[in-house]
Amino acid sequence: MLGAVLLSSDAANIALEILKPDDFYRPAHQQIFEAVLRLFDGNEPIDAITVSEALRRTESLDRVGGTNYLTQLIDAVPTVSNVDYYAKIVEEHSLRRNLMRAGGTVSELAMSTDQEIADVMDLAEQTIYAVAERSIGDGLQLIDPLLGPAIERAEE
Repeated sequence: MLGAVLLSSDAANIALEILKPDDFYRPAHQQIFEAVLRLFDGNEPIDAITVSEALRRTESLDRVGGTNYLTQLIDAVPTVSNVDYYAKIVEEHSLRRNLMRAGGTVSELAMSTDQEIADVMDLAEQTIYAVAERSIGDGLQLIDPLLGPAIERAEE
């Protein structure tokens, strides 16, 4: 996906509509996308050379693997025409990671006896909702109708 962004400013615009830097798992990919975002915000062209220079200015180029790594990203892209599909794959994986973290948090909340159960339920709902909020329009459901039956099953 990042290779497509480095090859085409149109691809970059599409990716920027869908993704945030923290959607990427690898810190190097987050830094590369942050550089793309900075260029976009500065109304500068987005390509391998400008991204490389943006990373160099923030002393991040070596940390992300240098220009050789940027070239590898470009070489790994079969076509830029599918960037929206690639970006949605990255977004889905990001949402799954966030949901796993939220599940761990909810599990810890449920095990804690320091708080009233009503407060725990509210915090659990807020935690899951924070993940779902980004994708409500993409098929995820609000937690309210699901939480009651899940709690009832857990109590059985």
